[in-house]
Amino acid sequence: MTNRKRHIMMLAKATTAALAVTTISIMNQENIQAQNQSTDEPNPADDYYHYVNHEWLDSTTIPSYTPIIDDVYELGTNINTMLYYDVVDMVNGQIPVESPEMEQFIGLFNIANDWNRRNEQNNDPILPYFENIQNLQSVEDLNEVLPDWYIEGYHTPFRFSVYEDMLDSTEYTVYLDTFYFFLPDKNLYGTDEGDVMLEVFRDTRTELLERYGFEEAEAAELVDLAIEMDEIMAPYMKSAEEMSDTIGMYNPYDYEEWTEMSEIIDFDQAFTTLSDGQEIDEIIVTTPEYFENFDEMFNDDNLEQLKAKMLVELAISSAVYLTQEHIELEVMFEDAMYGVESTQYIDGWYAFTFTRNIFGGAIGKYYGETYFSEEDRDQVTEIAENIIDVYIDRLNNNSWLSDETIEQAITKLEAMELYIGYPDSMPDYYDFVTVNPDHNLIEFIVQFNEEYTADMFSKLGTPVDRKDAWDTITADMVNAFYSDDTNGIFFPAAILQPPFYSDEMPVSAQYGGIGAVIGHEISHAFDTRGAQFDQYGSLSNWWTDEDYEAFAAHSEDMVELFEGESYGVVTVNPTMTLNENIADQAGLRVAFDALKQNEDADYEEFFESWARVWREKVTDEFAAYNALSAVHSPSPLRVNVQLPNMDEFYEVYDIDEDSPMFIPEEERVEIW
Repeated sequence: MTNRKRHIMMLAKATTAALAVTTISIMNQENIQAQNQSTDEPNPADDYYHYVNHEWLDSTTIPSYTPIIDDVYELGTNINTMLYYDVVDMVNGQIPVESPEMEQFIGLFNIANDWNRRNEQNNDPILPYFENIQNLQSVEDLNEVLPDWYIEGYHTPFRFSVYEDMLDSTEYTVYLDTFYFFLPDKNLYGTDEGDVMLEVFRDTRTELLERYGFEEAEAAELVDLAIEMDEIMAPYMKSAEEMSDTIGMYNPYDYEEWTEMSEIIDFDQAFTTLSDGQEIDEIIVTTPEYFENFDEMFNDDNLEQLKAKMLVELAISSAVYLTQEHIELEVMFEDAMYGVESTQYIDGWYAFTFTRNIFGGAIGKYYGETYFSEEDRDQVTEIAENIIDVYIDRLNNNSWLSDETIEQAITKLEAMELYIGYPDSMPDYYDFVTVNPDHNLIEFIVQFNEEYTADMFSKLGTPVDRKDAWDTITADMVNAFYSDDTNGIFFPAAILQPPFYSDEMPVSAQYGGIGAVIGHEISHAFDTRGAQFDQYGSLSNWWTDEDYEAFAAHSEDMVELFEGESYGVVTVNPTMTLNENIADQAGLRVAFDALKQNEDADYEEFFESWARVWREKVTDEFAAYNALSAVHSPSPLRVNVQLPNMDEFYEVYDIDEDSPMFIPEEERVEIW
C-alpha cells in the first residue's frame, strides 16, 4: 500500500468517531448514496436540487486527483488548460508576446519549467535557510536577523501587511497578524478530531523533512516540536469563527504601546528596518491577546519549539520551488484531508500553475483581452445596473428601516463600483519586479519578496490607488467578489460563461445564474459585515440604533432557518455561514424582481438556473474538512433551503404543506 493511500485510509477509519464531537455529523453511506443517486421520478417538491441535477449527479464521478467536481472546477480547468497551451505557444514563438507583463510571465515560466536545473540543485537552494534557523541560540537573537528573514520568506511569529484603513479607505495603514496554525481552527487542538488530523500531519510532514535530508527520528522530533508550538499559541489565538468577524480583527493600537508588548523582540527595530524608517502613530492588531502574551509564547523556554515551527513551515512553503518529488510530498497532507488518492502533476503544467500564482494579473489580463468580448462586458454591466435599480426599489419599499437609513443605503448602492471582465492596468509591482533567467526559484522569490515588501511599505502616507483594486483578483478566476474597501463588485471574465452566463442563454436563465450571483455580491454591502461600511468603503455607523437592532433580529431569523440543516457529512454552522446565507437570499429576490420586468420571464427557468449553477460532488473528507472553516452552506442547501422562502416557488411547482420542501409562510425569511 502506498503512503498516500495509507494516509487517506488512516483518516477515513477515524472520521466517524472523531468528527462526531464537532459540528460535523457523519451520515451512513446509504444516506450519502441516496443523496447522490436519482429516484425513478425526481419530484421538485421533495428535493429540488436533486430534481434539477439528477442526471448530472448520476453520470458524474469525482476524479481521483481532485476532491471536488462542479462547474466552477470544470470551467477553471478548461481555462487553465487553454491558457497553458497559449503559454507554450508563446515560448515556442507561435504566439507573439505583446505586453511587458506577459514577458515577465514567460520569463518566470521558463525558470520554473527548467526541471533539469531544479533536479540537479535538489535541496541546495534551501539548506542555508534551514541551517540559519537551527543555529539560532536564543529568541532574542531574532532581533538581529528578523528583518532579513522576513524579507527572505522565513515564517516569523508576526506578519505585517499594508492595506486600506477600514476607518478611512482613502489611506493606507499597517496591519499586524500572527503565525499560521497547521490545522484550520484552534479549537481542533486537544480534540479527538484534531488528534486524527495531527497524526496524518506528523506522518506526511516527517516524510517531507526526510526528503530535505533529515534523518527519520530527527524529522519526527521536529514535527512534534512544531506542533507543540501550535499548542502553546492556541489559547491566545482566534478561532475560525472569530476570524470570520473581520470587524473584530480591526483593533487599533498606539504604536508605542504595541512596541512595548514584548521585552524580548524589538518590534520597533523590526518595523523601522522593514519600512525603511517610516513613522506611524498606530498599528492595527488583528489578535490582541496573542501580542499581549507574546513573551509567554516566544521565549527561550520554548526556543526549540519556535525553531521547529519556523523550520517545518519553511519546509512546507519551499517545496514548490524545488523538485517534483518535494511538491508531491508537500501536498500529501492536504490530499489526505480532502480524500484525494493521487495528485496529477505534469512538469510544464506545474510550471504554469506556479507562475500564475505569482503573475496571475498578467495571464488574467491576457485572458480577458483575448477571450472576453466588450459586448459581454456591456451586457453583464447592464444586468448589474438593473439589479442595483431593483435593490433601490426594494429599499424604498422596505417596511422595517427608517427613511434615514434607507437614504444612506441607497447612497451606498448608487456609489457602488462595477469591476466587470478584466482590469485596464496592472498592479504597481509589475513595474519593478525583475525576472533574472540566471536565478533559481528560491533566488527569484527572495528578490520578489524584497521588492514587494519595499513597495508595500512605500504606500504608507500616499493616497489609495484604486487601480490596485484588481490586485488579488485575476480575470481568469472563476469566482465573484464584493469588496468592502472599494464598495465594488468584481466579476472576472472567467465566470461570465455557462452555466452562469452567456449572451445566447434565455434571459430567465441569465438572471437565475449570473443575475442572482450579482445580487448575492451586491448584498454583501448589507450583510452583518458590509452593513458597517459606508459608500466610500470606510468603517462607519450609518444606521440608527433601532434599525440595526431590527437588522440583527432579521439576521437571527436566517440563523434559525439554517439551524440543524445538514447535507452529506456536513451539519451547517449557521453563524459562520450567516453572511453568505443572507447574500444568497437577497440575491435571489432582487434578481427575480429584475426578471419580472422582462416580458419573456420564465420563472421555472430562473429557479432551475439557480439550482444548476450549484451542482457539485465532493469527497466526504473534503466536505468535512472544509466545513471547519467554511462560510458557505453546502451547495444543495443553497438551493433547497433558500428557494422555499419565495412564494413564487410554491406557485410554479404546486408545493403543498405535505411536501418536504414546504416552509410555513410565517417562517419564511426575507431580509432584503
